[in-house]
Amino acid sequence: TRAMLKGNAPDAEQARAMLLRLEAQTGLPRSLRAYLLGVPAHSLRRWEDGSRLPDQAARRLIALTCMAVAGMNAFEIIYLMMQEANG
Repeated sequence: TRAMLKGNAPDAEQARAMLLRLEAQTGLPRSLRAYLLGVPAHSLRRWEDGSRLPDQAARRLIALTCMAVAGMNAFEIIYLMMQEANG
């Protein structure tokens, strides 16, 4: 995480591992995880299964998102998403 604070993006395999941990940690369906990242669900699926690699900006976003939701459960994340949507 120190590297992230300095502006470095994780490599593709690290980003994929983060995505898989995000799934395991939150239990959120892919559609909501994609919403959190601001990407289409099919892009997230391809990143998770390794058929496509996220670019550097996406890898940084993945890392920042994973750090932001670390320790939160699905209900807390959905609540925050709803709060944001309602302004």
